[in-house]
Amino acid sequence: MNDVNDLASLPFDTLLDRLADRSPTPGGGAAAAATGALAAALARMVTAYSIRQDTEPAARRELEELLVRLRRIDALLRALMTEDARAYASLRQAARAAEKKEAAYQEALLTASAVPTEMAALLSEMLASLDAHKKRLNRALESDLGIVLRLATAAARAAERLVQINVTEMQDETRRERLLRGMADTVKRCDQLAWSIFGYLERRGA
Repeated sequence: MNDVNDLASLPFDTLLDRLADRSPTPGGGAAAAATGALAAALARMVTAYSIRQDTEPAARRELEELLVRLRRIDALLRALMTEDARAYASLRQAARAAEKKEAAYQEALLTASAVPTEMAALLSEMLASLDAHKKRLNRALESDLGIVLRLATAAARAAERLVQINVTEMQDETRRERLLRGMADTVKRCDQLAWSIFGYLERRGA
């Protein structure tokens, strides 16, 4: 199994090669987190370009606060690339000993589901922040903002799929349904926020 220490610190081409390796980790979860991190990084660029010399003080403060939030979300999503790989490695190890240690396997399933759940929550937070400040964002970067929205919603759906797979072997039906319902709600919220921003951009450009 490949070393999964700090995937976010790898050069981009090395990360892609690691994803391409015939190895369980890093895999789809790391790719989902990386997609979310790309969205957050691009959102930071859009926000940075929205702070200009002639930006009024109140708007500047709002955008600077947005930039701080986006940096935090970006950093957390990058960290989740590695966390997901580690959680999946632990899940595989627990699966091999499942007959003897079923409780440990169930706990590993929960941990593996918690990582994509956090991914989706962070993406929802990012989209909500962008939606709240959409009127402040630089019109010249509308195409970049549109890509942010597409990447973020794709990453959220990928995270949901990870949870859907992980919970299939959960014995606690109540916990399983709660996780699935929570992820479905979060993904729906991400879609709603993205379309709120898309709708505003279309009206502004009309």
